[in-house]
Amino acid sequence: MRRWSREVRTDGGEFNLACVRVRLLAHERLPGAGWRARTERTRLRRPMLEIAVLAQRPASGAGVLLSYLLVSPIMFKILFMVAPLFLNPPEGREMTDRMVPDGFIGNYWGPAATRDREEGKLPPVRITPHMARWDKWGRQVLQDGDIVFRLGDARVLHGYFPMSRFYANASNSKFSHTGIVAWEKGSPMVYDTTGSGVARQPFCVWVLDNVGNFGVERLRPEDRHAIPKVLAYCRKVFEEQPPFDYELGLDDSRLYCVEMTEKAFRYAGLPLSEPVRIGDMERAPEFPLCMMGLGIASRYVLEQPLTAETKVYFPGNERHGIWSSPHLVVVVPPTYKPGYPLMRDEGLPLVADSMR
Repeated sequence: MRRWSREVRTDGGEFNLACVRVRLLAHERLPGAGWRARTERTRLRRPMLEIAVLAQRPASGAGVLLSYLLVSPIMFKILFMVAPLFLNPPEGREMTDRMVPDGFIGNYWGPAATRDREEGKLPPVRITPHMARWDKWGRQVLQDGDIVFRLGDARVLHGYFPMSRFYANASNSKFSHTGIVAWEKGSPMVYDTTGSGVARQPFCVWVLDNVGNFGVERLRPEDRHAIPKVLAYCRKVFEEQPPFDYELGLDDSRLYCVEMTEKAFRYAGLPLSEPVRIGDMERAPEFPLCMMGLGIASRYVLEQPLTAETKVYFPGNERHGIWSSPHLVVVVPPTYKPGYPLMRDEGLPLVADSMR
């Protein structure tokens, strides 16, 4: 066992500083990519400041970083609790983002990259056995114009704030994300909007970003005449590539995922839902700190900050949002969770009895 020791001496001062000896006994491997240092603190006779010795070795093997923090006992406890969050930050990318090759610049699921894959300039998407099962299920169940719903795991603040989960919880929805299915070249594809732009992904790729409930809705028979125009809108914005709408505005210059879904059906003359004020989200009062923090942070990063008055389209539930639309019927109810991030084999979602 490797040992390391160092003495830190101070004298005088309004904090009544003293002396403390810290010995690094060993490194313990954490479940993530980092390392944690076990420490032994020897209290001397005089009052002291705590010293935390933390060590981390990133997955890249860059070495061990030693940090020495002189803090009060209370602050030491607080830092001890939050240090793992900074030493082992959460993964800020969703599953499909991790499929993008290192060094690639642009929208990996956009029109240019799609053509490059077809021409062999980019490697084809590797289909795992798990994805193959989803592809088979999609071929059996999905139809043109279906709306697929999922709970995503999009994050901000370097991965520390789960924006998708907050969005779903505050709106009292099981979902945070929607996409539109189109059968192309014999496969179900999903048109969607991500931070990189409007995307076209195989359904078996799109569903990888699901971290919770999954659902499918379909136009009623009397409304299915609108599907060609719905898909025409999806293909139109896919080629145009409007940027992602972080300000959640209602104009057409930028789009976010649920907005694109709603506007595709409005383009076909079939509104599905009305936007809802952020302040009127069903469970917004349960998240006062998040609501306040979202408003404050948006002032610094957006030209048009988000406020309680900002109107937003939501995936929704039985009472509001796209899921509640009278033009839609439920194909797959939101009762299935596929076991992300371990992608365990937990079967496949069941189709509603009324659709069998």
